[in-house]
Amino acid sequence: GSREVTSTFFQILNYVTDERTTPTDLQLKPVLTSVFKEGEWVQLEDYVYTDGTTNVPPDVIPVDVERNHFTPGVRAGGLTMCSIVIAMAVGFMGWTKWHESHKVVMASQPIFLYLIAFGTIVFSSAIIPLSYDDGVASTHGCDIACQVIPWLMSIGFTLIFSALYTKTYRINQILNGAKHFKRIKVTVWQVAKPMMVLLGLNVIVLVLSTVLSPLYWDFHVDREDSFGQPVEGYGLCAFEDAMPYLVALGVLNIGALCFAILEAYRARNISIQYAESQYIF
Repeated sequence: GSREVTSTFFQILNYVTDERTTPTDLQLKPVLTSVFKEGEWVQLEDYVYTDGTTNVPPDVIPVDVERNHFTPGVRAGGLTMCSIVIAMAVGFMGWTKWHESHKVVMASQPIFLYLIAFGTIVFSSAIIPLSYDDGVASTHGCDIACQVIPWLMSIGFTLIFSALYTKTYRINQILNGAKHFKRIKVTVWQVAKPMMVLLGLNVIVLVLSTVLSPLYWDFHVDREDSFGQPVEGYGLCAFEDAMPYLVALGVLNIGALCFAILEAYRARNISIQYAESQYIF
C-alpha cells in the first residue's frame, strides 16, 4: 500500500526475571531491546534468552545421537585376539630360529617360514585400526585408521600367500628336476622375484589410492526425528571413490592365493617334511 513506515511504531520487549522474584513468586519485567526507526531496527539492549545468556539458540534443540560405538567388551575382545595372534607368530618365529639347524626346519625353508609369520603379524595388526571409531578417536584419527587398514591387510596377505607360493614352487622345481635325474640349484632370490613383483604392485596401488582417493571416516544416518535431525547411525570407512583401487588390490591378492593353491596342489604328493600341502587340501 501507500502507508509510510514512519506512521507505525514497532518495538521488541524482552521479559526478564525481576529482582523482586522469590522462590515462591516469579515476577517478570519488560526491557525495551529494539525499536524500528526510520526504516531499520535499532538495538538498545542485548536480548536475554531463556537460558539466561545472549546467545541465540538454534531453531531446533539438538538431540543426543546414538552412534552405536563399539562396546568396551567388543573392542577388548578384538584387541585380545589380535595380541594372541601376534604373540603366537612371534613365538613361532623364535621357535624356528632356535631350531634352524634341525634338518626338518631346514627342509621347510626357514626364510619363507619367517615371511609367513611376519605376514601374519602385519595382517592381524589390521584389527587395531579396525577397532577405532569416533568414540575413542577424532574424525581425523579415524580417517588415518581407515587409510591404514588396506595397507596392513594387503601387505600382510601378500606376504603370507606369496611366501607360501614361492616356498612350494621352489621345492616343486627341485623335486621335479630330481625325477628327471637333473641336478638343479634353485636359489631363494630366483623364486622370490614373483613375490617381490607382487609386493611392489600392491605398494603402487596402495600409494595411488592413498594419494588420489583415500578412505575416510563417514557417519551413516539410520534414523531421523520429525525435524530431519539424525537420532541414530553408525560410523564406517567410506570407499566409494577408492573402489577401483580396492578392486585392483583384490585381483592381485586373489591371484596370489590362486597361484599358492595351484603350487600346493602340485606338491600334494610330496612328503610333508618338505611341503604342507596335506594341510591345505
